[in-house]
Amino acid sequence: MAALTEEQSMIRDQASVWVVKENPVKKFREMRDSNNELGFDQDVWKQMVEMGWTGILIPELFGGSDLGYLTFGVILEQIGRELCASPLFASAYVGASALLLGGNDNQKQQYLPAIAEGSEIVTLALEESSRHAPAHIACTARKDGGGFVIEGNK
Repeated sequence: MAALTEEQSMIRDQASVWVVKENPVKKFREMRDSNNELGFDQDVWKQMVEMGWTGILIPELFGGSDLGYLTFGVILEQIGRELCASPLFASAYVGASALLLGGNDNQKQQYLPAIAEGSEIVTLALEESSRHAPAHIACTARKDGGGFVIEGNK
């Protein structure tokens, strides 16, 4: 188990209080039973953005706070306790990490600030079906000059 800094402990405590007060599992069940097409409550998402959670992994240069993966992890742990449905993991963790690790400068400048401010929700499009089937990926990328051409759908 990692030792948390004072700042990380404060963030964890803030997340714990927020999720119990504002987004308990009861709210998740209500949202689920309402057949919400998005799969999350937009007001809950807005609150997460306002608390700065969407920018935790994003460098300050791109509008984030660059507090790191451990800080992000303590928030995920707290929201997981109450089944808080949101695009936080998909966008601010998976999507942002994919861009940080593999994006070019233009992609980083375009998308990272938008992820941090919550105006864009992104994720990694890996497979085409609802079932894990890595051997059946039909979308391809072929080299074309200095770039690639994507053929297919994700």
